[in-house]
Amino acid sequence: MDEPEPRIGDVVYVDGRRTTVDRLCEDSGTWLSNGQTVCASQLRHLTGRTWELVRPVTHAERQARILADIKRERDAQDARFGVQDLPHGTGGVRLRRLADTHRDECDYAFDHGEGTFRHVLMEEVYEAMAETHPATLRAELIQAGAVIVKFIEAIDRAGEST
Repeated sequence: MDEPEPRIGDVVYVDGRRTTVDRLCEDSGTWLSNGQTVCASQLRHLTGRTWELVRPVTHAERQARILADIKRERDAQDARFGVQDLPHGTGGVRLRRLADTHRDECDYAFDHGEGTFRHVLMEEVYEAMAETHPATLRAELIQAGAVIVKFIEAIDRAGEST
């Protein structure tokens, strides 16, 4: 079955607000009653004569959503377990060797065009686990957290394009 196309009078939701298709023009796009002109490719068919304007998510919006998700998870952890001041469990020869192994594996993978987020994330996590000084450990954990956010951004971008 062919994908429907917008028609004059169809309902279009823009950021949750209802508007309608006023005019269709091949050169200049679809004109909405709110004064916007959009490309038909920006409209996602919902049902019948109802559409939704799909605008690209900005980098800042995507990051804010991810950080809000992380905060929600942290709040849920605190609600379930309370504040936890556990021992760090970091440092030592074994964790330093694991950090070196993951760094070497990451370097090798990227040198051979096979690098993945897993390689980068594991390198950052094990670098953090090898540290004992609180300031250095914190800096490494921030780097690992940043890689995790970047990884989630990539997952979200891929989902937005489908």
